[in-house]
Amino acid sequence: MATIDKSGTAGTTNLASTAAWTGGVIPTSADIARWLTTSLGPSLTGALTVLGIEQQGATANVTHSTGTLTLGASGFTQTAANNRNWAESGVLAIGAVDQTWSLAFTTAGTSALSIGGAAGLTGTGILSLANNSGTSDPLRAIMTVAGANAGFTGTLRLLTNSCINFNATGCLTGCNIEVNGDGAYLRNVGAHSFGAAGKTLTFNANGKMGNSANLLTCNSAVALGSTQRTITFADDVTFAAALSGTAGVALAKSDTTWAYITLSNASNTLSTASGSFSVGNYIHNFLVCSSGFPLSDARVFDVTGFMRVAQSGIGGFTAPYSFAAGTTFLGTGAIEVCFAAANIVSFPSDSLSGLTGTSDPGTYYAAFMARSGLVLFTSLSFATGRQAYADVKELPARVTFQCTAATNTPGTGRLYYTGAGATYAGTRIDMNLRDDTFPAQNINEIYANCSDANPLIIGGGVKRFGVSATQTLTLRGTSTADNAITGTIDGNSLGALGITKADAGKWVLSGANVHTGVTTVNAGTLAAASTAALGTTGAVTVAGKAS
Repeated sequence: MATIDKSGTAGTTNLASTAAWTGGVIPTSADIARWLTTSLGPSLTGALTVLGIEQQGATANVTHSTGTLTLGASGFTQTAANNRNWAESGVLAIGAVDQTWSLAFTTAGTSALSIGGAAGLTGTGILSLANNSGTSDPLRAIMTVAGANAGFTGTLRLLTNSCINFNATGCLTGCNIEVNGDGAYLRNVGAHSFGAAGKTLTFNANGKMGNSANLLTCNSAVALGSTQRTITFADDVTFAAALSGTAGVALAKSDTTWAYITLSNASNTLSTASGSFSVGNYIHNFLVCSSGFPLSDARVFDVTGFMRVAQSGIGGFTAPYSFAAGTTFLGTGAIEVCFAAANIVSFPSDSLSGLTGTSDPGTYYAAFMARSGLVLFTSLSFATGRQAYADVKELPARVTFQCTAATNTPGTGRLYYTGAGATYAGTRIDMNLRDDTFPAQNINEIYANCSDANPLIIGGGVKRFGVSATQTLTLRGTSTADNAITGTIDGNSLGALGITKADAGKWVLSGANVHTGVTTVNAGTLAAASTAALGTTGAVTVAGKAS
């Protein structure tokens, strides 16, 4: 093996010419072609077959525009001090040879190696990308691809802290991709995509995906294997194909902004009951499809950040949905259920008691998302209004009704309790109104639909948050047991908080309540353990045959 240097003579741009090389010797498949700081002719043409390319430096960034460069087992190496890029708009061919490309990003922040054409990379071997810059920089990719490159049908392996940048729609449609080193990053410049049906993105290590303010779509199936992997998201990512694995996946966010993580395929087998989804801070949407995944089979969700369960962005559920029996929610995070229509999402028995946090939601939405221990039944209102209806068999530490009226129709939040009846001594009901445009029209309702023999007892009371405005909590349901709120009902000095009783069932107020607002009994029975249970005003209105 010999190392042959690119000539420093001006005008020697054709790599197939003897004039392009020191000593007039054209490198062969047994040689390394090397660029030094004295090498000239950065705009290159011509075909060349070599054992490998070594870019130690150059007087300028190197561009190879036409012809095929065929690389052998030594692959492509850039030194960390190179500080020059290589732009390939011809073809880099690796054949069937496995090789590693050891690349170094530049101080300018552009990719170390750019493959600009739709067919700029070919071969069937394993291509490993290594970052030899000595550091990881999320803004700098070591390789950028801007086309399908369907002629590369081998495997692309991303080693530790290596970053590939997708700069077009439909990148790398012919190969499988493996994340083989922690910190490996699949990044996009715009709203771009990569992969194809029949191909696989495999996480053999923890990785990162996405880029600020742009959607990245993965069209390949995703495999996570038997060890739980962490995927950190920089922004919105859609998984269009199936996900598989037996140990689950941890979803995290790289900063305190939101990410819409869309899981849009129904044929997934990502986790058994022994695996889990761990949802970290600021995962804004964890989308499901109505035909099943990811919520159709029993699994564990370990929520330490914020998890929104929906079907179509913040538009929410468009059809009723049921979590499978055996599904369990753990952790100190928040779960939000968002709806586009009057549909119910059902939570099975023994699914929510593992959510144990106790923090207050706070006044502002962002601060609230950073808080812990909440199951949030949200009624977000936009042009058509939003409705959140949830059927639960048990209660977590906190249930929050949150409404943003915005500028149009206000929202509806309804919590249906259909469990066997139980005492939840620490559970508190929070009402967090973030906009006072339509405060009187926001609907916050709790249904006690348990048996007549075993009541639902909420021991943590009710508390108001958000803006100051008149609000109402309606107690409903069919159960005639002594369903009760035994904790304090507190309006938190945010305006009148009224209590309305509806439906044929029974509710009991027994706390020393300090809310202001009228207590209205429209149907069924509302019992007060004392006059203090009716709040500081004590005003009561009883209609018809109610009592």
